[in-house]
Amino acid sequence: MYSGLKGWPCITDVIAVRTVDGSVEVSRLAFGGMASVRVRTKTPVLICISPGVSAEVREVGEAPIEEVKPEVSERVRVDYKPREPGEVEPDKADVVIVAGKGFKKREDLEMAKELARILGGAWGVTRPLAADYGWASTWIGMTGLTIKPKLYIGIGVSGSPYHMVGVRASKVILSINIDPDAPIFEESDYGIVGDLYQVLPRLINRLKEVRG
Repeated sequence: MYSGLKGWPCITDVIAVRTVDGSVEVSRLAFGGMASVRVRTKTPVLICISPGVSAEVREVGEAPIEEVKPEVSERVRVDYKPREPGEVEPDKADVVIVAGKGFKKREDLEMAKELARILGGAWGVTRPLAADYGWASTWIGMTGLTIKPKLYIGIGVSGSPYHMVGVRASKVILSINIDPDAPIFEESDYGIVGDLYQVLPRLINRLKEVRG
């Protein structure tokens, strides 16, 4: 909206910015995160950095603020559904459990939630479970939340490029999938080939035994 008011071009999904000979050069994701392209411009431009790309800001500066009051139709409605008390946001957690299309019913997500509670982490879903099935309000991936936890556990997640772009910064990736050829195994540090309906209950029970 702001770039439209100013008449500036807007570049999204930016992963790097630098100046070259007086021009601004940015690198942005393309083809579902499978490639990156460079764009150079000398005109004013609005740059949207991809979530999770920037490191923690160590120096704080000041910048002028221009207040914009857009006219919004009364027909626009925004709904907000908070998480359950005690739940951690996936982009703020050290451990994130992500459920994929391997889950057959919405009720089965309770297993992913329970594993998250045991490990003191957060849980989330892939885009199909949220956008197509309506099992959650948000999803994890390039077009949703970008996360970089210490441990990512993907359960029943195939590993599409759109999803992996959003989790690739995780320090350790553990995957559980019944398909040994699932793409996610290529980017995993550890993998378990098996039916989540057999593996997950055993994993949960074992963790409960270990943790008392």
